[in-house]
Amino acid sequence: MARPPHSIHDTTASPTSAVRSEHSSDGHWWQPGPSSSLAPAFVPSEVLAAAVGQTGVRDMIGRMPSDAPPGRGRPSRRTILGAAARVSGAAGIGLLSGCGIRFGGPDPDPRTARPRQRVPDEQVLLTAFHDASRLARGAAALAPATDLTRRLDALHRTQSLVLRDALRRAGVPDQVVTATVPTPGATPTPGATPTPGGTPAPGSTPSSSASGPSRSSPPTTPAQLAAAEASALTSPALDVLARTTTPHRPTLTAVAACRAAATTALGSTVTWPASDALPAAETLTLLDATRAVAYGFEIVAAHLQGAARAGALTTLQQVRQRESALVTTAAAAAPPEPLGYDLPFPVTTADEARRLAIVVLTGLVARGLDPLTTLPIGSRAIGAVVRLQAEAITLGTPWGVAVTPFPGMTYP
Repeated sequence: MARPPHSIHDTTASPTSAVRSEHSSDGHWWQPGPSSSLAPAFVPSEVLAAAVGQTGVRDMIGRMPSDAPPGRGRPSRRTILGAAARVSGAAGIGLLSGCGIRFGGPDPDPRTARPRQRVPDEQVLLTAFHDASRLARGAAALAPATDLTRRLDALHRTQSLVLRDALRRAGVPDQVVTATVPTPGATPTPGATPTPGGTPAPGSTPSSSASGPSRSSPPTTPAQLAAAEASALTSPALDVLARTTTPHRPTLTAVAACRAAATTALGSTVTWPASDALPAAETLTLLDATRAVAYGFEIVAAHLQGAARAGALTTLQQVRQRESALVTTAAAAAPPEPLGYDLPFPVTTADEARRLAIVVLTGLVARGLDPLTTLPIGSRAIGAVVRLQAEAITLGTPWGVAVTPFPGMTYP
């Protein structure tokens, strides 16, 4: 069904909305149910349900039928991980069974086996996997532990598990997946062993090294953790992101935005490198979503009192500043602001106003990756997409919008 013009849709009403609304009492960051620590070998269904994001946001690749028989309860680990891997496979890292990669059975005879063909963006995906693992270890090791560090641990563990399983099911050997990845962009030492897997595939140009701890060692202080999170936001790193292939760019962009929001949550300021402005066409989808939030928060503020109303007015001011910047970017292509938007439900009480705040801010994150649909590969405007999505995440956290491992995407 086509999206009606000038309507606000409740994307939080889904079978997993109860899980997604389990944000912490302070209204900040994602918490995966009763435990914030994820065992590497098992991801509870409620964790992946929270990681899904809200219904209606961008699928990681496309929806897949469930493996679970109808009427059953929590799906098995094989069902969940199989679905996640098939999603990535449909995107281009799993459809390699006819390219000389073996998915089972005895090892091939090395005398007759053909060289393994690298997966598109393999090096970038491997780096994202190792970064997520290292960030999770760093967040888990910080003392004293806080709600934020526990949630960051859970977020990055989920990212790591999904990326690791997808790479393995694509046929990337375990010894390559688990090998230490050298700092991308670093000048190779003469005589050094090449990066596992051989020559990087097209679209996998590495980024520059990050300051602080090496990629092989986890950060040990909050400041180091913030710096490690922000290492995905350097100009070279964003250039790498811009050159990734279409199937993987949304996933990696979502991870970068999540890390930018984590940097802010840790109390650090992100220094955004210069990037190209979004083209007018890609700006318009974000402008429409931003105007819907502004309209919604005018209603929210009207139904709240005291400190809650002051908070709503602060958010409204931030959203209006975002809208003004997008109008400037779109220039003559920007349409006049609609007189109003259809609401997803009547708002007459303070509780309904708070619910509307969550709905509109969730919708802002849900549409944050829309520009990637038409943004050309290699465009340096990718930095603007990451920045705007990170800002949308940060706008939502005080209102209880859950932060997910892949903001703006869903699992099938």
